[in-house]
Amino acid sequence: RTSTLARSRQTSIGPQVPARGNPQMDVSPRQYGPVVQALDILGSFDPEFRTAVVLAQAAAKKVGSREINHHHLIVGLLAEPAGLASKLLSAVKVDLDTLSAEVRRRLGPINPVSERPRLGRDSTKAIRTAPRQTLPSDELVNTAHLLLALTAPFSGWGTAALKRAGVTRRAVTAAYKSGMLDTQSGLDPASVEWVWDYLP
Repeated sequence: RTSTLARSRQTSIGPQVPARGNPQMDVSPRQYGPVVQALDILGSFDPEFRTAVVLAQAAAKKVGSREINHHHLIVGLLAEPAGLASKLLSAVKVDLDTLSAEVRRRLGPINPVSERPRLGRDSTKAIRTAPRQTLPSDELVNTAHLLLALTAPFSGWGTAALKRAGVTRRAVTAAYKSGMLDTQSGLDPASVEWVWDYLP
């Protein structure tokens, strides 16, 4: 039986559009070049990880932010309701209402800009430290590593927001190592429908 992590190695490295997303959404290097190039420099990430960061950039752009920050990364993770990070959030019984409310408050009103946001200091730190998170070894860094990086002590706004929603470093690590993620369902797509208000 092929595991979740094994399947992540079998897919292509380029960003993929989540099934719920806009089928016309352009996630090519032409559209999101600087962020894709930054990921190539910062580490070896699986397609789901790369997609989450590309979606985070799209969310930042939609609300007129010049930088991609923690709340944008969380939008990117939530936009993949069947993804590994979503399975982890479901496994630790995230208080999704609390997390969604905090993220939406942080995002602010929709105010699209043409300028492509760059990675902010906090998001760069999360992405840079994701490969160093203590999880079973794998060839590529996945969204579980990113979620764990966001729960690291003193990592910024995302750490506090996730903790208030019941998502702690210990809980995420235990869920990941449980070996049950292949049978764990992700988040209910209807519960994260709001994220698409902030995406193309």
